[in-house]
Amino acid sequence: SHQYDMVLFALVYVNVLWMALELHIFGLNRWQNLSPTVHIFSQQEIDTWTSFFDIGDLCFAGIFMFDVILRICVLQCEFWKVWLNYVDIIASVLSMIEAIVVNTVASPVNPVIFRLLRVGKLVRALRMVTVTSSMSSLQLLVKCLASSRDT
Repeated sequence: SHQYDMVLFALVYVNVLWMALELHIFGLNRWQNLSPTVHIFSQQEIDTWTSFFDIGDLCFAGIFMFDVILRICVLQCEFWKVWLNYVDIIASVLSMIEAIVVNTVASPVNPVIFRLLRVGKLVRALRMVTVTSSMSSLQLLVKCLASSRDT
C-alpha cells in the first residue's frame, strides 16, 4: 500500500542518516588518532558510540529483514517480479550477517569487510526513487496550495 511505502521510505531515509552520522563520528575518531594534538572523544565515549551504533544497526537490520519477510508472505509470487526486491533481500541478509559476525566475541572475519558491504545498504535507497514518482501528485497539490495562497 501507499502508506506502507511511505513508512518504508522514511525508515530508509533515517537509516541513511544513521549511517552518515556513524561515518562522521568514526571519521572524527580517526582524525583524532592521526593528529595527536586533537582531542575530540575519550576512549569511553568512543566505546559508548560504538555500542550505540551497533544497537541501532541491529535494529535497522531486524526491521528491514522483517519488511522483506512480510512482503514475501503478502505478495508471494509477485514479490519475485520486482528487481529492487532482490536488492532488499541481499542488503537485509548482509546486514543480519554483519550484525551477527561483528557482535560475536571470537570473530574470524575482519569487521572492515562488512563495513565495506554497507554500500549495499545504500542501494536500498534506490527504493526512494520509486517512491518519489508517487509523490509527484503530492508535489502538484503543494504547488496548487502555494499558488492559491498568493492570490
